[in-house]
Amino acid sequence: MTIEILPSSAPDVVLLRIEGKAEHEDVLRVIDLLEDLLFRNEKTHVLVEAIDFSGFEPQHVPEYLRRGLPLLGKLKRFGRIAVVSDQAWLRTLARIESALLPNISYETFDLSERERALAWVEGREPRPHGAGLQIIETSRPDVLAFEIDGKLSEDELETIVERFEPEESRPAPKRVIGKIIRLGGAEMKGLFDDDFVKMKLHAFSNVERYALIGGPAWLAGWVTFIDALTKGEIRHFSLEDEAAAWDWIGTRPHKDSRAPDRGVHA
Repeated sequence: MTIEILPSSAPDVVLLRIEGKAEHEDVLRVIDLLEDLLFRNEKTHVLVEAIDFSGFEPQHVPEYLRRGLPLLGKLKRFGRIAVVSDQAWLRTLARIESALLPNISYETFDLSERERALAWVEGREPRPHGAGLQIIETSRPDVLAFEIDGKLSEDELETIVERFEPEESRPAPKRVIGKIIRLGGAEMKGLFDDDFVKMKLHAFSNVERYALIGGPAWLAGWVTFIDALTKGEIRHFSLEDEAAAWDWIGTRPHKDSRAPDRGVHA
């Protein structure tokens, strides 16, 4: 197979599709294209769609490194970069590379998210994975329920802070339930905001019950550690036990929520 350079909507956007092993001539053609665009454009945005990618011809890797090294001096000229792949190892490698290289950031997507990735690279979608936070309305006003899927923006962190403050229409939450589909962190500026820090302290000091559903493997151990330090109870539930988490919190989501709609016990 080969590397295909696809038609793009703008001169500063590069769309590449790689299937199988990358052929030598195609790699050189892509490097030539990037060198030209990085010279001409203030920012160059790239989408790489990799299907069954199996690497490069090893005898040519030294040449690729020699050609690629000068590009390191132009990293600031890369803009939005999306890696779309059906291979989890390749998406993980892209995230590691993004963390190691200064001034450059990748977003990774599976093949089903290709159109969203394209919209983000082309600048039509401001956030690569859409909203990271969904507030779930429940049948109890003293319960805060939410779902996290991806990275939280500053505005979304502020939304969580506001939900811990009482209003005329609802009291401050006494019970909290959060479902973690994909934990993508939060914008660094928001994490160190005074209001967000105060909210976290308030949550663990005033909430009676705090249920977390799903999330990465380490979350269950973290919950066990925090539970020993707090006045209220905090428990972790697997995605398969989501209904049990709602039972423990003592409420149910409204019907338009994606959480299970079933009877609960206070």
